[in-house]
Amino acid sequence: MTARIIPQRWIIVMISSFALLYLYAMRSFLPITMTQMTGAVNNASKYANSICLFNEDPMMFRDLPENMTISIDGHFHWTAHIQGVILSSYYWTYLVTNLLGDLVVRKIGSKQTLNYSILISVILMLVTPISVTLGDYTALIFLRAMTGIAGGVVMPAVAVLLARWIPLSERSTATTLAIAGATLGNVFGMVVPGYILEYVQDGWPIVFYFFGISGVLFFVINCIFCSNKPSQNPSAPAADDKWSQGKLECDHTDSPPTPWQSILTSKPVWALILMETSSTWGLTILSTGVPKYMDSILRFSVKDNGLFSSLPYLCMWICGFISAAISDWQIAKGKLDVTTARKTFATISSLGLSVFIVAASFAGCNRYLAVILITIGFMMNGCSYCSIKVNAWDLGPNYVGALSGVTNGISTLSGIVAPYLIGVLTSHQTISEWQFIFCITFAIFVVSNIVFLVFGSGEPQIWNDSRKVNEDTDKVERV
Repeated sequence: MTARIIPQRWIIVMISSFALLYLYAMRSFLPITMTQMTGAVNNASKYANSICLFNEDPMMFRDLPENMTISIDGHFHWTAHIQGVILSSYYWTYLVTNLLGDLVVRKIGSKQTLNYSILISVILMLVTPISVTLGDYTALIFLRAMTGIAGGVVMPAVAVLLARWIPLSERSTATTLAIAGATLGNVFGMVVPGYILEYVQDGWPIVFYFFGISGVLFFVINCIFCSNKPSQNPSAPAADDKWSQGKLECDHTDSPPTPWQSILTSKPVWALILMETSSTWGLTILSTGVPKYMDSILRFSVKDNGLFSSLPYLCMWICGFISAAISDWQIAKGKLDVTTARKTFATISSLGLSVFIVAASFAGCNRYLAVILITIGFMMNGCSYCSIKVNAWDLGPNYVGALSGVTNGISTLSGIVAPYLIGVLTSHQTISEWQFIFCITFAIFVVSNIVFLVFGSGEPQIWNDSRKVNEDTDKVERV
């Protein structure tokens, strides 16, 4: 009945959105949770002028006096360096399975890939509390790396699923709706732990149990409503099935082997990879760095930390829909071609985020101004949904699973480096240290945006059509 009320292809979009919601919730809940699992780093008196403390008036801050230290008790006493390694460990294996994700999806199908990913994640979440209690941070690093294995195949699976169901005319809107699940996942992964930890003493194990059990719900939804392509979905009305297949550029069933050499030597692909890398850097800073910044520098309670850390994601989500609608409208009316639209919104996304996040770091101890500036910056980053996040479908719709795996996989290097760098460069948790981190972010976004403006494209590349590639090869051989 549901399939007759809502076209099946939009149910698939919602399932894709749920898949990304769960994936990103798994990635984002740990930084908030670790603020209560661990003790805060002691700050030496020589850094006194860079630390904020409350006076009796909660709106005022003062410098740390001489010979005073800050210490917040936690169950585990992990250094900032160890915390950085823990947060980056997820991405070690996430990178590998992203690159291999397309092969897995082609072998067993998108639905099956998502099911296995969920089951593995659920099991790992449920065994984490007892494992960490017995094995300390070594156990947590291992379990996070295993979670990365499960999570790495989700994006390629979603990419292929959408490519098999969604036509070009609905690509920006459908992709934005699906990717918006990732943003809501970050909101979910920050707000829920904040409330649990605020009201449950030593409640960090409950956070892991909650996210483990919630994965079971998505597993059931995916089993019931998901199918790999229209022809395999018995519940979809024949008219919907016929309409979907008639509008698709390729059903990816009989696609020839992936032209890896052409893809990996394509300038637009590498421009996209660089933009994805900078985007992942920014999102990693938001998911792992901002909660720590709000805890150690701005001194928010764990509940407020979760709320204010999730606020940028919520605004990014809203901006993503607005920018996608504007982009599709501009393209449909012929006011912008696809390439210009992608580059325009990518620039708004990159420069908006980089400028405002640096401004936030120079807001000093004015914590509410800092929250506003961070929120505005990441809200503008929502324009990435209709630009770089959909660009893989522009360049090679026949090989979008492989493209998504490569771009998302390589960009994961940012997820590995950023948490570790934060741990190393903010060992004393001072404002000046964080200003340096945010200035690095600014430089990364500016450079990647320049490269994308020069080499980026919104048009299908020649290697997307194997017939054209073969024709060109024949011409070269005849010459």
